[in-house]
Amino acid sequence: MLNKIRYIVNAIRKRRWSFNIPPPKKILIFRRLSSEHILGLFDKDQLSVMDSTDQNVNLVVLIMSVVKGNSYISEYVNFVQPRFFITYTDNSLAFIGATVPLDTIKITIQNGFRSAFLDIYNSLYNEGQYKVDYMCVFGESHGKELNKYIDGHPEIVGSIRNNKEGILKLNKKNEILFISTFRIAYLYPDTGITGDMTWGDYMQNGTDLLIWLKKYCNEKGIKLSILGASSDNAAEEYSYFKKVLNNELFVFYERNDFRNTYQLLDTYEAIVSVDSSLGYEAIARGCKVAMFGGVRGKLYPLCTRRYGWPEDLPNTGYFWSSSLDQDKWKGVVDYVFDTRIETWKKQCEPFIKNQIIYDYNNSKLISLFRRLNVPLSKEYTLTNYNEAI
Repeated sequence: MLNKIRYIVNAIRKRRWSFNIPPPKKILIFRRLSSEHILGLFDKDQLSVMDSTDQNVNLVVLIMSVVKGNSYISEYVNFVQPRFFITYTDNSLAFIGATVPLDTIKITIQNGFRSAFLDIYNSLYNEGQYKVDYMCVFGESHGKELNKYIDGHPEIVGSIRNNKEGILKLNKKNEILFISTFRIAYLYPDTGITGDMTWGDYMQNGTDLLIWLKKYCNEKGIKLSILGASSDNAAEEYSYFKKVLNNELFVFYERNDFRNTYQLLDTYEAIVSVDSSLGYEAIARGCKVAMFGGVRGKLYPLCTRRYGWPEDLPNTGYFWSSSLDQDKWKGVVDYVFDTRIETWKKQCEPFIKNQIIYDYNNSKLISLFRRLNVPLSKEYTLTNYNEAI
């Protein structure tokens, strides 16, 4: 009993408590984390943000949710009474499964590549159990797959972060850029992920690909650059890649507030990605990208990391491969590096258009919000926005 009391006391101490009653607003954003990418779209005077992490709790809402037997999220919505309940954390079942009033419109906005490996498709089981009003997705394939489990209307809008950045028309560096997916867990390969799988198991084939890619670049006499993924652990990430590549030279772009990631993508002749969302975004920008997500593993759920999932694409295509055969890797990277952009667009567009689109300035998303009468910021008023695009 004493241990239970200590646990409860420690849990209370670790949380940041709010005691103010959430005021009514027309727009309620679910989860502050990453929401900075969408907050600027809306009229701030009609906007409220729900801190939905376990560390941020509104005591008034919590008490009422317990008394009424509602979930904390549903009760928070009851307090705010929003016309629009929106999230940029599109793979949150807490949001998707939340019960809201009939006149509240629920909208999800996709922020990354989705799969069944530690992601939303590992949790969606029962068809028709979930409902949202609109699902703003990268492309048609993901929208169709979601509709197998979620009752909602897919709106194809692409990646809103990618769409914000205009495409640079510059001469390309005759080099290869590798997109990192580094996580601090990579430094602890024996740590378990799920079942019998460790981080070492998950990383191995991707690591082998990078080592092979460095050898490929050396043989062709071109530079290899690595686009860093971690802003909090950039030094550890750089050291990790130095070790993987046996201290061979490479260019490393640290992720920080000064790096324009999307425009950096536009400057490279060829890009290589295992299963990064940024790889998909680069393809949408018209970059030539070699995609190797399928090397993660052939069995479910790792197989859902392959390029094109849930579409039934061949094991190897013009610019992608799920094979561990290095000759197949060479064929893909040769194609990406050597193919003229005009040929690339003609041959590869049929395998890209259903995955993700590029919509400069998010005109499709803004058009949806206007149709729904979502209160937008002055930047997106009809006259100003049409002039911008």
